[in-house]
Amino acid sequence: MKKRLLILVLVLCAMLVTVSNAAITEHSVLPDSINAADVGGGQENPITSGLNFSVNTPGKLTKVRLWVAAGRSGLHTVSIWDVDTGTKLTGPFNWTIENVSNDWAYFTLPNALDIQTGKSYGVVISDNTSTWMSALHGYWTNHTPSSDVFVTYHRGFSGAADVLPTNWNTDGTYMVDVVFTTGEADPEPTTPPSTEPASNPSTSDSSVAFIVLIVMAASAFFMVRRLTKENA
Repeated sequence: MKKRLLILVLVLCAMLVTVSNAAITEHSVLPDSINAADVGGGQENPITSGLNFSVNTPGKLTKVRLWVAAGRSGLHTVSIWDVDTGTKLTGPFNWTIENVSNDWAYFTLPNALDIQTGKSYGVVISDNTSTWMSALHGYWTNHTPSSDVFVTYHRGFSGAADVLPTNWNTDGTYMVDVVFTTGEADPEPTTPPSTEPASNPSTSDSSVAFIVLIVMAASAFFMVRRLTKENA
């Protein structure tokens, strides 16, 4: 009986952990840790550097990031493009980078952007005050992306601000990267949206998950209590 009780408790704990953990995973092309000694400069005095990427799993683009070398602080602009059509999807957004040196700086998009498979997206970062960019030349000769969701991961640059580069290549990387999330799905609506004002905007999937956790915890308590009495 004690063995059955232990197995039941372990199963219930596993169920609680599964429900409480959101199945959201973050992906980036480059690793979080970069050796500054490996980083070089760009070429042809560019002020715009970019990443052209595609994925094999749909998700959301929530942030972009730029590896900032010493001295590259200041005002930047960020925009996201549809590479296939040359259409700007969002931006430009002003991004002031401060107090970051030889590390990643992160910019959170005002609204997460839906990313589909079979399409190429361009992340473009411009620095109007400098013509120097960080680069890892020949990086892809001996490396692969940090996540296998990325199908393509080309680099590009331009001498103009906030334009989509056209000289994409895989000779290396200009240290422009993304934070791409998978596993978060918007629930399908089952009834027409209400025209009444929401009384509690915070009631969402997280609230439902919390209620499920409470119910499961209560069930576990009473089942353990019952088995304990039977074993007495």
